Amino acid sequence: MQLVKINIEIPEEVLSNMGKERKEFEAETKLWLATKLFLDKEVSLGKAAMVAGLARLDFMKYLQEQKIDIYRYEEGELNKEFEKIKKAVKK
Repeated sequence: MQLVKINIEIPEEVLSNMGKERKEFEAETKLWLATKLFLDKEVSLGKAAMVAGLARLDFMKYLQEQKIDIYRYEEGELNKEFEKIKKAVKK
């Protein structure tokens, strides 16, 4: 997998006012971006984990800690899943 480096400039006083070190801010920014991309359905859970720089399970745990639902059911899709389960149980 090829990576693309993206640089952003933040005024030093912003980091100072936040009481954050550069590395901490970078990690939090990657998590924020990955979460936003995932929530906006721009990327899958696995790709979002890559953006965050985390293993898939670690990113899932982070999302759960943030009370973010990792399951993406479209309207009516959940009902179809329940129907499949009911049919499987009847067999």
